[in-house]
Amino acid sequence: MMSGGELSTRELYELLKKSQEEQTEIITKEINKNKEELEKKLLETEKQIIVLEERNLTLERQLKKNNIIVFGLNQTPENLLEQTLANLNNLLGLNLQKHDINNLYEIGKHEGNKGVLIQFVSFLNKKNIFKNIAKLKNTKISIVNDLCPQDREKQKVLVKHLKAARENNKKARIRGFKLEINDKLYSVEELENLDSESEFESQSEEDTDIGGEEESSLNQKPTEKKKRNRTSPVSARETKKRRGHTGNNFSPKNTRAKTSEKSAK
Repeated sequence: MMSGGELSTRELYELLKKSQEEQTEIITKEINKNKEELEKKLLETEKQIIVLEERNLTLERQLKKNNIIVFGLNQTPENLLEQTLANLNNLLGLNLQKHDINNLYEIGKHEGNKGVLIQFVSFLNKKNIFKNIAKLKNTKISIVNDLCPQDREKQKVLVKHLKAARENNKKARIRGFKLEINDKLYSVEELENLDSESEFESQSEEDTDIGGEEESSLNQKPTEKKKRNRTSPVSARETKKRRGHTGNNFSPKNTRAKTSEKSAK
């Protein structure tokens, strides 16, 4: 310290440095605190979004609970309700009335793929439809549930594996959003995992087959090159030794023999 209470340049530098470090530490702590609070709020928000999505999905399923979609009726837009009721009653042996229908309208953009969505007043009406659905076996008419997009994707997976199981003479049926095969239930997630494993196995088999085809094609030059590259060092030395015993290749013994013959001459 200088005389008269004055600080030297070094002392001022040290004080400034210490003050800066303290300020930096305070700011860092504040930032970390705010970061933790933000991450916590973000996590809570994500949980709330998941809950809301599940609630929306539950609500959508509830709204579609009494609905069916009928394909293959080939009806005209005029008197759609009367035509639909008449066709379903005749085909399924039911006695549906207008008061059983809450709403009914066509869906689909293409003429050949249009369906009729029916909203029943009661779930019992829909249940009776599916009880008699076997009567449509030899017709071009099909009836399906009105599903939300998430459930349609699940249904596709279930139907795919249902067909595959039955083609392999296994007892299979869809129960809700699970597939029962030989009295064992599989969820959609389990079936998708089976798909992933099958794709991996088939890919491995394809790789093996490709390699086998390359090795069996002896007339292809690239394959021969690969084979030479795979030759082990020991095999290479043995090959050189064998070449040394042939008359067409260079050999020290053959050279000495020719030199002796020239000397004798």
